[in-house]
Amino acid sequence: MKRYQAAMALLLTALMTAASCQSTAESVTTTADMQSSTPTTEEADVFAGLPDTTFDGREFNFLVRETELDDYFVEEATGDILDDAIYRRNTEVEQKYDVVINHISIDGSWASRDTYLGAIRNSVMSGSGEYDLIDGYAAVIGGGFADKIFMNLWEVPNLRLDEDWWSEIIANELTVNGKLYAMTGDLAINMWSNLHALYFNKTLIENYGRQSPYDRVKDGSWTIDSFLSDIKDVSSDLDNDGVITENDQIGWLVYDSLTFDNLHNAFDIPLSSKDSSGIPTLELENERLVNAVELILKLPFENPDVLYMDQSNPDIIPDSRNLFTSGRAMYFSDTLEACTLMRESDTEFGILPLPKYDESQTGYYTTSRDGRSMFVIPVDIKDANFTGLITEALAVASNKYVVPAYYDVTLKTKTARDDESSEMLDIIRDGFRLEFVAEYAIQTNNSGYVIRNCITGSSTTPYSSTVASNLNSYNEALAKFLEAYN
Repeated sequence: MKRYQAAMALLLTALMTAASCQSTAESVTTTADMQSSTPTTEEADVFAGLPDTTFDGREFNFLVRETELDDYFVEEATGDILDDAIYRRNTEVEQKYDVVINHISIDGSWASRDTYLGAIRNSVMSGSGEYDLIDGYAAVIGGGFADKIFMNLWEVPNLRLDEDWWSEIIANELTVNGKLYAMTGDLAINMWSNLHALYFNKTLIENYGRQSPYDRVKDGSWTIDSFLSDIKDVSSDLDNDGVITENDQIGWLVYDSLTFDNLHNAFDIPLSSKDSSGIPTLELENERLVNAVELILKLPFENPDVLYMDQSNPDIIPDSRNLFTSGRAMYFSDTLEACTLMRESDTEFGILPLPKYDESQTGYYTTSRDGRSMFVIPVDIKDANFTGLITEALAVASNKYVVPAYYDVTLKTKTARDDESSEMLDIIRDGFRLEFVAEYAIQTNNSGYVIRNCITGSSTTPYSSTVASNLNSYNEALAKFLEAYN
């Protein structure tokens, strides 16, 4: 996303300059705050390059999961910079093309995934043309590919999927035989807010005499060994009950198995690759991956300085965030969304990319949790030109207004108290990775979930034997799923 990165570099420069004189107790940023420092020169046409046409008030029906609705629809300007950016995006698209964007909500939660996908399937198969664009649950939406109910997005008129506001990585990785059924980019800020990251308590780092992790990230020495040496002997049984729990001092706090699973991304060791024909193939028995997973699976239950939270607790995520912000953990794994959710905390914390496997690794990598949005366009749309144009216009306007506002909110609240946090956010964002079998894990017999599925209850199952006993079924499921791309 080259143009976006250039724009963000300018924004980051301004933010980091402001951060040096920013107070700790910063108030919520408003649109007025942003406008006060925004040049009044005439802006370029946001929609340049798109057809200049209008549609006489035609309705554009956008099916959105209830949990994500706030990312796509704001009823009116509120003065909050992110809300106003979302409102501006929608309003400008509606006015430019004389359309009405209807945001239709649906229960698209994980618990309702079968019902959710079934409702979409039934609608499309009925040929009603009910929806123009669908906010797909990333882990679930692939279940509709075999039914041929979604368009090949490369063939939708007016979509420019090679532009900066769409994800080049996703387009490349998820295109097979020239077909791409689901896509995301700047239209979905949850692509960014769901990126895995690592938080650290600055006071505990100092009290335990640890070297600044910021410095190690910058000089390339921020590895898993460096990280594990930081947390060694940090956990302390404060209540003397013989076990480390949420009542104690903790080295590294983790709330679910996806954190451990994501380490293979952080280590730049994929679960799959594409052959010479561009067809995804499993790489689960790769020696480097096997060695890395052996290290990963020792962390949840064998490392006394790691607290893997009780998975039966329905409030596990907010409870773990509260535990971290109360100063009880040196390190905490969460997503970028936590930057804003924890901004009221008095605890001084910083944000980091996940550590590398070793110093020979060239970069820092992560992925976005599979609850993010992946957009699909149903095959029963009434006018592909119309649907493609309005979808593209929303993506362009998101790139122009919403994503910068999201990062402005994130950076200007908690994390921009120091210049380094802003730098780390850039590194995290630029290190986004995604692979085919992890994206479509459910549809390939959980092959992309093999690491997390080795972590069950209060113990782990051996990775190599798990792969050996399931490899044939994994390959069969992958081959069957790939028939949708023939």
